[in-house]
Amino acid sequence: MKIIYGKVWDTIIAESQKSKIKRVAVSYLTDITLLNFTKGDQLIVDASPESIASGKTCAIALRELFKKDVILKSLNNFHGKMFHFGNTLIIGSSNVSKNSKSNLLEIIQLSDDIDILLDALKAFNELSDMAIEINSDFIDLALSIEVEKTNTSINTANDECRFVLHTPPNSSKEKKLLRAYFIALIELQTGKMNTGKTFRLWKTTPNLQTHIDNERLECISDGIYKLKPKGIKYFNSEKQKPLPDYYNSFIKALCSGNQQDLPSELKDKRLKPFNLKIK
Repeated sequence: MKIIYGKVWDTIIAESQKSKIKRVAVSYLTDITLLNFTKGDQLIVDASPESIASGKTCAIALRELFKKDVILKSLNNFHGKMFHFGNTLIIGSSNVSKNSKSNLLEIIQLSDDIDILLDALKAFNELSDMAIEINSDFIDLALSIEVEKTNTSINTANDECRFVLHTPPNSSKEKKLLRAYFIALIELQTGKMNTGKTFRLWKTTPNLQTHIDNERLECISDGIYKLKPKGIKYFNSEKQKPLPDYYNSFIKALCSGNQQDLPSELKDKRLKPFNLKIK
């Protein structure tokens, strides 16, 4: 038996990589990049409407795991954190989120005792029996729930967007990061996705001309754009919703200028001041 505290995710990730089947039961999940869930893995999480609406559990993340044939269950009011990785059991305080990995001081206990592993497996199966299956209908309903913005302390006004990325995320290799960056960049300048306010974008912004050609964006003048009705519908659609962890990371970084606030998966983390001069 071993206890680790502080930054525990390197240990959790390392242990998960040794396991053929991952069985995870946590309160909340927003970041699916931490654990490489694959077909046949099992996840129990609180995916209640309240947890989805508050952003504690991400419906988009659940959809991506469902596509991978991960066995998903929802258990309302569940507050435990258990990771059963074959020959290793981890019990602790960590939810599966970027906030847990990057910001919080967590504590976990590891055990490879066979009797404890068997007891934990029994407990996991009993929790699974109590939980509700997350199927395509469940996910469709979860995706329809409006998620509260978690960055409420930030005043999304024009002068709050103080920085931009030196190089935007790659449109093919970093599509989810690009989507979150694009929406964060616009919402920091306008407050929300609407047709009433203009905002600035740069010629280097990926897919810019595609959005103009598809009548989602209107170019008002050099570097000044406005969303058209088709753009409002497109960017507010369930398919285009950004992953909350990515979105909130970009919101924070574009205001603070701190590279450490950016998503860890982003390759080029260089930031530059938000310059009103269009380049």
